Amino acid sequence: MADFVIETSGTVEGAQQALDMIQKDGRICYLGIYRKLVPLDLEKLIIYNLKFIGSRGEGQHAIERIIPLLTSGRLNFRKMITHKFRLVDINDAFYTFVNRIDGALSVIVNP
Repeated sequence: MADFVIETSGTVEGAQQALDMIQKDGRICYLGIYRKLVPLDLEKLIIYNLKFIGSRGEGQHAIERIIPLLTSGRLNFRKMITHKFRLVDINDAFYTFVNRIDGALSVIVNP
């Protein structure tokens, strides 16, 4: 069980999996863009004293907080990259991400 979960997939299954992974007094940060209604177990939210955080991760404050986590090695975002594309294939990159082809979680476009 985790004390902090970051959910970025934007899928109903991902949102539920985050809730299944969390321990009592834990926090879940939902970052995905959810295009469908996501049913969540509010009883678990109350009984486990959970905190849900929604964030788009924008702004200087977010950057100031994330840089130390990345540079210290506490977070390894490379493991979250599921697909890489060249700039000339940007349309394929968008299609892959939007349609979650092969479980696309984080799609990177390189120049």
